[in-house]
Amino acid sequence: MQDNNEDGIFVYLPADKRGDLFSGAGFMPIYAGAPSGLTVGKNVTVTGTVKEYYNMLQIDSPISVVVVGDAPMPTPNVRKSGDLNGTMRCDNATEAIEHTLVTVKNLKITTAEDKYNHFFADDGSGPVLIGNGLYRLLNPAFASVGDTITSLTGVLSYEFGYYEINPRDKGDIGPISYLSGSAPVLSHPVLTITQATSHNAAAATTPGCSGYAAAYEGQIVTVSGVVTGLDKQPIRVNNVVTGYDIVGYYLQDGAKLYGGIRVYLLSYERTPMKTGAGHMPEVGMQISVSGMIAEYFNATQMKDVVASSIINIKAVIPEPLMLTTGVFAGAKDKCDISNEPYEGMLVTFKNVNVTIGPNKYGEFYVDDG
Repeated sequence: MQDNNEDGIFVYLPADKRGDLFSGAGFMPIYAGAPSGLTVGKNVTVTGTVKEYYNMLQIDSPISVVVVGDAPMPTPNVRKSGDLNGTMRCDNATEAIEHTLVTVKNLKITTAEDKYNHFFADDGSGPVLIGNGLYRLLNPAFASVGDTITSLTGVLSYEFGYYEINPRDKGDIGPISYLSGSAPVLSHPVLTITQATSHNAAAATTPGCSGYAAAYEGQIVTVSGVVTGLDKQPIRVNNVVTGYDIVGYYLQDGAKLYGGIRVYLLSYERTPMKTGAGHMPEVGMQISVSGMIAEYFNATQMKDVVASSIINIKAVIPEPLMLTTGVFAGAKDKCDISNEPYEGMLVTFKNVNVTIGPNKYGEFYVDDG
């Protein structure tokens, strides 16, 4: 299974392969990019160094990860929430089942999500932390405080001083018993991208980038537009790039100012959209997407996608806006409200010279004079 932090996988080790590390079988996190062909249920051979990372055992920077075949998925350990150490402490009994699949029944959600999208739930025996290392469960359109998850399965890991259950996907989540008696029905305002990304009237007078937040920041909205670019992250195995993972895409609605936005995808959101044949976002697709408007390092984006659909498989890509580099002269190393309307949009510069070479991220400055 793929780590939601995009830099690791979990591998199941039978009891006879774990030696004296633990008394039973379980999963171990392998921190390296997933090799081609690696999916849940594959049997792999891993060579690397075992390390403790903030009290969590893992294999760090393995020498090799080789897919050798298929294997049956292990049966989860059924536990009470109180057995999984919801209080802030580390104990040997819980560590013995660290990284194993566990199942807990009838978990009542007792707290809202924190800023890391973690929350607590309790089956009556004590609270346990629910994490989002593999899949974000507590989406606003899914469940809330007071609702009861009849069955929850996930990998037990250790983070922030707590043991936590990380469900892998929707299949790990049993039916929800809603406190209100029925599932939440949320209506998301349908906006143009320009409406969703335009800034508050106070932005022009509020000093600092924090004053440039989008008017709909923190709200779930629905927008539509044409995919103009894919945000790709290289997949590395043994320090060799073996492919690319789409971690997001850019959506644009015509050539209007404030007409572009980046849509960020967590690992579990990077699955084909259901259009019969099924497709990942591709440049030229017209897409309708619902998610939360957020500021990420002062850049407006959409995250926590709750729904998406393809309107047109091959739409007309908007023409780039023709600009001069002088438009951004005042924005070097700082925020400039006059540049915000172009954020996330296709632009073109002509006859540019590289003035500052690439940094460690491959970024560089250009000037058209």
